[in-house]
Formats: sequence, structure tokens, C-alpha cells
Amino acid sequence: MDLVVECGDCGDFVGIVQRYLGDLLKQHGFHSLHCEADRGGRECWWMLESDRCRLLFTLMDGAQDCSMGRLDTPFPGKVSLLLNGEGGWYNTRFLIELKTGQELLNRKLVNEFIEGKRAYFEWLSPLLEKWLAELVPLFEGNEEPVWHDDFARMLEERKPW
Repeated sequence: MDLVVECGDCGDFVGIVQRYLGDLLKQHGFHSLHCEADRGGRECWWMLESDRCRLLFTLMDGAQDCSMGRLDTPFPGKVSLLLNGEGGWYNTRFLIELKTGQELLNRKLVNEFIEGKRAYFEWLSPLLEKWLAELVPLFEGNEEPVWHDDFARMLEERKPW
């Protein structure tokens, strides 16, 4: 499992992801597939793949995130990315919230991320350690997933964000 990335401008961002999630990614067989940077590394998109699904780590406007997709989910490119199923990418936090039935973020946490008091992937890491094995099967197979309607309903109930 190779997590080496040849995406020079994203080196710092990739290093943060590897620091908090590298062992977990290796454990689940993920390897680096594609990386792109924009604005001198202030925006990055790093896609990894296992034999079962894809992960996409993003840095946009200072916000870090992680999404999941099927093996055929295309790299989004340098575009504003919605992570609620548009383009086949689903935010891992929302997927965990679907599984648990609980909202995970609150204003206090968001402020800690913005103020640099807490790292997003430090917070997300234990959640993914607990839930990644249950999330991966959501993206296997070619049939229409039964959870899509529940996911859309959950997001609709939370508007506005």
C-alpha cells in the first residue's frame, strides 16, 4: 500500500492526512491514485483507492474534509465540490451520522477548527477508525444502494446548514 504522493503543492496537506489516518488507510488497503493542487497548495484534492472503494481528501478555502465513493467514482477535478452524493462522493462525517443517527459537529467544534485549536483529521480519525469498516461496504457492488433515500432525507431535515 503506497501512500506516496507526487503532488508537490499538496505535500503539507497530505502529510496531515497521513499523520492522523495513515495507519488506518494502510490497514484498509488504500493507495494513492491521483492528486491535484491549486492556488499554491491552498486547495488540494487527493484521491485514494482500495480494492473496494475510493476516498477523497480535500482542502478548500482552509476547510479539510474526507469523502467516499465507489471504484468508478471519477476524480472531481479542480471544482467546487459538493459532498452529499453529487458526483458520487459522500462526506464521511455525514455517512457516520447516518449510521449513528446523531449529528457529530457543533458550533464549538467548528470554531475550534477555524481558530486552529483542533485539527479536523485529529477529530475525524477516531470516528473513521470505528466506522470505516462499516462504511466501505456501502460503496461496493453495482446495484442502487438502499441507503441513498435515508441519506437524502437526513440531509434535507438539516437544512439550512
